[in-house]
Amino acid sequence: MIRLVASDMDGTLLNSQKETGRGLKGVIRTLRNRGVLFAAASGRSRSSILSYFDDMPVTVIANNGGAVYLEDGTLLFTGEFPYEKARPVMEAARSASYMHLVLIGVKDTYVQMDEPEEHKIFADFYFNKKVRFVPSLEQVFLTDQIVKISISTGANRQNENRGMKFMQQFADTFSLVLSGDGWVDLTRKGISKGYGLEQVCRHYEIAMEETIVFGDYLNDLDMLRLTPNSYAMANAHPEVKKACMNVTRFTNNEDGVVRELTNIFGLE
Repeated sequence: MIRLVASDMDGTLLNSQKETGRGLKGVIRTLRNRGVLFAAASGRSRSSILSYFDDMPVTVIANNGGAVYLEDGTLLFTGEFPYEKARPVMEAARSASYMHLVLIGVKDTYVQMDEPEEHKIFADFYFNKKVRFVPSLEQVFLTDQIVKISISTGANRQNENRGMKFMQQFADTFSLVLSGDGWVDLTRKGISKGYGLEQVCRHYEIAMEETIVFGDYLNDLDMLRLTPNSYAMANAHPEVKKACMNVTRFTNNEDGVVRELTNIFGLE
């Protein structure tokens, strides 16, 4: 019996225009009435994730597992790290002209005001207009719990592998993943979407065999590998398709998750 559906956002639930598929809210509502929980897992912050669901009952695995929230907004877990650990990463990113920083905290998502306009526009689009532009990223550590460092290497992804290789110098203290659209994400060591999903399942006493998980990119692998009911999107990275038990028939631009859930649960 399936008791929880977890899905990535970008490239999975969201199409290339960062919109949810038709019928998603109806599917979530129907599943909830059947006792099936829905969890949205993303590198985004909670506010950015929830902006797509209105008042729908959604459990949130935010910041690649760096912060986990129950349906009622209760903060179940946070993987906060101090400025002392973040400082070398930030300095390294700033030393490369093709890297641009975003800090994600429990309260907000932050970009420094003096960043190039192109990066500010891209970050604002990617995080669904939930970005705060601040004079100094260093100062936000005093007012928020920072749980993730995101580094944009460019929307065309031409520098993402280069950026990932460069940031491997911090692999001893941070978990690093490529999260799509040219982003390199760093969370506290051991933190991932999979870790966040484990926290959710432990809280609700749900076995991994009772979950269905959807994803499309490399930062989804940790949670996809936890369940025998894993679904790679038709548009997924080849390594993700290889790791999953199933591949959806339709892509994220074809409402792939909604159509797959409709088929699995026999919905109208």
